[in-house]
Amino acid sequence: MPHNSSKNTIVFLSSKDYFNILGPFINSTLLWAKKGFNVEVISYTESEKIKNKNDKINYLSLTKPYIVKWLCKIIDALFSFVHSSKRQGYKYFISNIYFSYKTHKYLKKNKNKIFLVVATEPFSLLSAHLIKKYCPYIYFEQELTLWDESFGLLNRLSKYFEVISCKGAICCTEFDEYRSKLFSKDNHYPPNKMIILPNAPLGKPKLERKYYFNEKFNIDKKKKILLYTGGIALYNYTYEIIEKYQETVDDVVLVMHCWGSRTEIEKLVEYASGFAKKVYFSLESLEYEDIDMLYSSCDIGFAMYSDNTLNHKFTGFSSGKMFNFFKACVPVITNNTLLLSGTIGSSGLGVCINNVNELNYAINKILVNEVEMKNNCFLNYYKFCFEDNHEKLINIVLQHSHV
Repeated sequence: MPHNSSKNTIVFLSSKDYFNILGPFINSTLLWAKKGFNVEVISYTESEKIKNKNDKINYLSLTKPYIVKWLCKIIDALFSFVHSSKRQGYKYFISNIYFSYKTHKYLKKNKNKIFLVVATEPFSLLSAHLIKKYCPYIYFEQELTLWDESFGLLNRLSKYFEVISCKGAICCTEFDEYRSKLFSKDNHYPPNKMIILPNAPLGKPKLERKYYFNEKFNIDKKKKILLYTGGIALYNYTYEIIEKYQETVDDVVLVMHCWGSRTEIEKLVEYASGFAKKVYFSLESLEYEDIDMLYSSCDIGFAMYSDNTLNHKFTGFSSGKMFNFFKACVPVITNNTLLLSGTIGSSGLGVCINNVNELNYAINKILVNEVEMKNNCFLNYYKFCFEDNHEKLINIVLQHSHV
């Protein structure tokens, strides 16, 4: 607890939908609450729609006013000829400006009880920066965005908010050392104030193999299950994985636990039906407590990303699914970057490949060394332990409060 017991509330801000917030953000709220702090989470998600609530955390829902909703509808109507991604960008900017305005007012009103503000993107960071005289803050960076990739006026403004606002933060977090160096250089932020916090789940690794998919799809337990998890996206190699799976040996099957719009899913299912080898689609949304069961019910996991943006090229330890596989002691197939080849590849936690054409090679290599790799995952998981890394962050904040 802080030395000033009257200021014992930690406020987490995220303009994103609560369900789209990365795991470390949610894990951090739980660990701060465990330390005895009052924790508040402010987001656009309606409180009653948040599953797996913790009774030690107060979930505050911010509702967009009619004027914001009307402006978004006007944008759709007037700019129907503009690409949908650009229209979404305009609406995102308007919604976030309002979020920043409302959360700043909330922070100012409650400054006497707030011990720390945790911002997660440029607009909530701006809110925290404007109240820095009364409330210290940290930046829990989620998506790495660099000046060179900030195209257009609105993206440049968003990046500008990040640059000017992060300067007053006690510290900023990144998922690994490579992303940390990129963030620090691009935002002119002191490297010694960066904290590395891999995107690992809470808890200890387990070697137990479970059979959720075997039972769900009546898959022979002698078969080896390849598991794809994530959204349907070009940067996830969704379609390429289905194509390359056709070249694998008969002893393996592919399960796609994915999400997307109805149109995206129908298109993907239709694409997969055109191949000889059957692909199993797991499309239901599971509860938080079922995540371990999901990842423990396979033998090889995919955690591959394209390099179309620097954020994806340097995904590294920001890949939540990669660490969920490791926690379940499941070897992964991932990118052959300097960081991953020096940790995943060299420690035998999986296979790093240069492109999807090497997928069959990687699968065969894991099948030959499966037992050894599963044990390596179990023995090496402690290096990425979220609780230990987060404890360093807590200590830095507590030390700052006593200055």
